Amino acid sequence: MARIAKSEPKVAGTRAPATDAPPMRFAAKPKTASSPDAIEAPRPERSSARRTAVTPLPRVGRPAKETFEGAWHALTARLREAAPERIEDAIAAAATLGFALESAKNGRVTLTRGKTRLRFEQSAIGAHSTLAMKLRGPGKKSTLEREAVLMHGTLLPPDLYRRMEQSFDEVMGTFDKALEAQGKSPLPTTFDALKSFIDGGKGKSAQKKDLARDAEVEAKVAGLTEKLDAMKQAGTAPRAIVVYTDGPDGAGKSSTGTIVLRSLTSAGYLTGVVSFKAPSEAERAQHWLQRFRDRGVPGGDAEAVFWDRGPAGDAVYGDKSPTAVKKMAGELRTFERDLENDGVLLFKVHIYADQEKQARTFGKRLARQHAADLIEAKLEKRGALTEAASAALDNIRQKIDGDDLRALVRFEEHQARFARFSKLADMLMVDASKRHPARLKLIEAMSEKLDAWSASP
Repeated sequence: MARIAKSEPKVAGTRAPATDAPPMRFAAKPKTASSPDAIEAPRPERSSARRTAVTPLPRVGRPAKETFEGAWHALTARLREAAPERIEDAIAAAATLGFALESAKNGRVTLTRGKTRLRFEQSAIGAHSTLAMKLRGPGKKSTLEREAVLMHGTLLPPDLYRRMEQSFDEVMGTFDKALEAQGKSPLPTTFDALKSFIDGGKGKSAQKKDLARDAEVEAKVAGLTEKLDAMKQAGTAPRAIVVYTDGPDGAGKSSTGTIVLRSLTSAGYLTGVVSFKAPSEAERAQHWLQRFRDRGVPGGDAEAVFWDRGPAGDAVYGDKSPTAVKKMAGELRTFERDLENDGVLLFKVHIYADQEKQARTFGKRLARQHAADLIEAKLEKRGALTEAASAALDNIRQKIDGDDLRALVRFEEHQARFARFSKLADMLMVDASKRHPARLKLIEAMSEKLDAWSASP
């Protein structure tokens, strides 16, 4: 079922993104500007046209491809700077480069500058406005063409956007089927309940496959719990445990990493979650690892904590030299040995996925966000929207912004940085492009880590 609106998406009120989680919690674990069908873009008056600053494009006489590529780079730079949400704003940004409006109809406009033609098409994915753009110009032997999709100020390659779009449609399709079969059952208002609700809209064969995979994972988790119980009885279990996963956004760090945490909870550890974002000004003034010790290391016995992001992000993001990164990796290894001497096991994992999988994960997040919007609208219409339900639905809305999308576009660069640091810091690397094998591998690796701990003097 298509979910990409060709005109104004019909969604209810605007929501602010959910705020960051508090430093540690113990226990369990955006709308679109209007876009009319027929765009009446006013042509500038002569006086205002004369005042418009026009950025010169490459002059005619240079090789056709070089001229065309220059035009494309100038255009994309201007659009990144302007970050237009509406097609009218995109027209205005292109006009500063000398493009003139030729036609406008049904959410699509065509502009020209000489023999170069530029097309914008307004669309949306869920509650997020998008602008598809295509630039065409004559080459020496054939027509030259470049295209991209602008979303939150980020230019996405069309193939990545299509992966997001396809994943979004698949999730919303199963959500619609679940709604049809829902009857008088309560609508979900928590993240886990929504996932289960959407899964209920899948076909019987898909549900059967999911159940078999879940059973396999649960059996492995139970085995890990038994090992921890035996170690505790023998007096060889760690005093405390830190499960730390890191890697690019959308790789499955949280969903995969918290599976290990379940076994620790079952084994009697008091478990919690710490989310590490960019360091504060006060944290920048101290040693870079100090915030992880202060906020992320359990102080009591039989405690375990899951780090959602951590030291690798500090080394990967920002302008760190290779020498600085190597030093940071060495300091993390020293930090790990200090924890071991204090009876704390640090299980550190770099989880990654291929770029296509990350794009599909972003599509799923957007779909769940849109589903939360629809559920809230239904509850409000029924007069059944409570303050608690509204707050719970807010937690489902996972933020997708320009930073996430820019990281997706720069996938190869970020992945190479993560891989280099992970090797230097002796982090386990798990490919989560296929989630189920990755989860089994993570549980097995944790089991081996416990064996090594138990065997150490």
